[in-house]
Amino acid sequence: MQNRLAFAQGEIARLAGNLDHLNPQAILERGFSIARDEQGNVVRDSGAIQVGSEVGLTFAVGVAKAKVISTSGLD
Repeated sequence: MQNRLAFAQGEIARLAGNLDHLNPQAILERGFSIARDEQGNVVRDSGAIQVGSEVGLTFAVGVAKAKVISTSGLD
């Protein structure tokens, strides 16, 4: 019985660690940010925004607005 309990506790700890890697806040804490267009949609492609438009940026701590001055795709 003790072995099963110890195994289950280990599995719970392992799964919790896996979930933490998927947590958006944990990703922001590693230095990434989330960019959103003027409608609030997540920007995944520089072709989705226009020069001169504003984007919202979400950081681990706080938010900012930025104006797009140029874009380029990854060729």
